[in-house]
Amino acid sequence: AGSTAVVTNFLRTGYLWDKIRVMGGAYGAGISLNARMGTFAFSSYRDPNVRESIENYKKAAEFLIEAAIPEEEVERAIIGTVSDLDYPQTPGGKGSTSLSRYFTGYNEGDAQRWRDEVLATTVEDFREFGRRLKAALDDTSSAPSICAFGSKSGLMNAVDEGLDMTLVDAFTNKPLKEEE
Repeated sequence: AGSTAVVTNFLRTGYLWDKIRVMGGAYGAGISLNARMGTFAFSSYRDPNVRESIENYKKAAEFLIEAAIPEEEVERAIIGTVSDLDYPQTPGGKGSTSLSRYFTGYNEGDAQRWRDEVLATTVEDFREFGRRLKAALDDTSSAPSICAFGSKSGLMNAVDEGLDMTLVDAFTNKPLKEEE
């Protein structure tokens, strides 16, 4: 539903920005949702506090469920999302969009339905997204994957702070050891 785009926009420009970027010291924080592929990811960039960031990702669901989100914030998130949908395109951009739509079967009717869903987003959609996210995070039969790219020292610190993860060199695909 288009409301998912609004909620992810809200998380990216509010909750994640505050928790990961401002308080956590990362250079950036993001969220990615591909509704057609069914993928969802949190991310941070040059993050000195990997363990805390992962904990904040996990807390995002509770935030959406419990926070008092003013209607003005929902409206701001809707406007931000619409600006991602409706923007001027160069001729090359229009061609790229048309090619993508041709191969995926996505048409103007689909785009309009998505836009209508975005515009109809309510605070309850935020709560529902939070409930679905919480269910996914709590599902032990298909626990979400966590992948952290970072400096060796930053990741080692996260392990030392209690984050249970296996460290692997991204170039060699071999486990990292402290003495390396």
